[in-house]
Amino acid sequence: MAGTSCNPGSRFKTPIEEQTADRFNIVPKKNAAASPPQPQSKSVRPRPHNCRFTVHITVDSMSILCRFTVHITVDYARPAARRRFELRFETPPGEQAQVDFARFKVHFNEQPDRLRVIWLFSMVLGHSRWLWGRFCDDQKLDTVLRMHVLAFESLGGVPRHMLYDRMKTAVVDEDDDTGEVIYNRSLLGLLGHYGAFPRACRPYRAKTKGKVERVFRYVRSDFFLGGSFDSLAHLNACFTSWRDEVANVRRHATTGRIVGEAFEAERGHLMTLPVMRYPALVAVERKVNNEGMVAWRGSTYSVPDGTDSRIVEVQALTCEVRIIDRGEIIARHPLADTQGSRVIDPSHRMAVPVTETEGSNAARRPLWFYEAVGQRLSSS
Repeated sequence: MAGTSCNPGSRFKTPIEEQTADRFNIVPKKNAAASPPQPQSKSVRPRPHNCRFTVHITVDSMSILCRFTVHITVDYARPAARRRFELRFETPPGEQAQVDFARFKVHFNEQPDRLRVIWLFSMVLGHSRWLWGRFCDDQKLDTVLRMHVLAFESLGGVPRHMLYDRMKTAVVDEDDDTGEVIYNRSLLGLLGHYGAFPRACRPYRAKTKGKVERVFRYVRSDFFLGGSFDSLAHLNACFTSWRDEVANVRRHATTGRIVGEAFEAERGHLMTLPVMRYPALVAVERKVNNEGMVAWRGSTYSVPDGTDSRIVEVQALTCEVRIIDRGEIIARHPLADTQGSRVIDPSHRMAVPVTETEGSNAARRPLWFYEAVGQRLSSS
């Protein structure tokens, strides 16, 4: 029996589609397989078609006519999008700094059974990649403003533009018609004091601030690797040492430069710090409790003995808490690093004077006097 073979003349011909009982009547063009289907509009959906094909098969010099029905789906697929490579953007020295928060979970040795959620505020200079950061308990507005002041003072200058993510403490809203970003008024006040301008990333475009995003991965994989910390203050002290001894003295993988050396060259391009530090960040009224303490941000601060006002004003500055009564500053305290702290100025607590009450001289009489009194009472 001869091998099965197909008639080349009929194998490579376009099949003839016959009309069926189906409601579709499709007549394919010649050489349809050679010409790809033309893309159609998005509104056109793929439709099924029933097609009949006629095939001639030659077996032992006998020609057999076979007919069969095939159910096919014509799908006008979109052409594959061409890959677009990204262009790395380098900022001039002193032009931009990127700011963001990252969330961390830490077990401190002083409270080993409690898992603390803390936030790392980071500011990275776009040109030199110099890193400044500090761990905080929250992302509230006064924390954001305080971290900016500390970062600018550590840098010894101010970048011209500050790039932010869409965090609520920076970006309040965006105009739907014009696309104009509306920034937080308090943040604008702080940046205006230092002469800087805010910029916001595009929505869902984290790569716009990729310099600070990569820092967070670096911190997780290097700084926290095998680390143990007693408290939030100890964590920040260790992080400062790590920045000075590791992060800011390394050779950056992207730029190929030593971060510290690049920062020294960039420092001269930063704007000069103003003469006066940014004024009070927050001013609120608080009650004085029965222990002579005032609550602020989870911690309590003492007021001097003799303060008769039940309501006082609390001003939270960058690193200081001021308590004001009737326009006069009655207390100054360093800002507590950890919530739940009791900050007491020893000078606020007066020593209780020892006063002699009536009849107190009896305590200084000799013992024989009491013996005599006892004998007289017994004989009477």
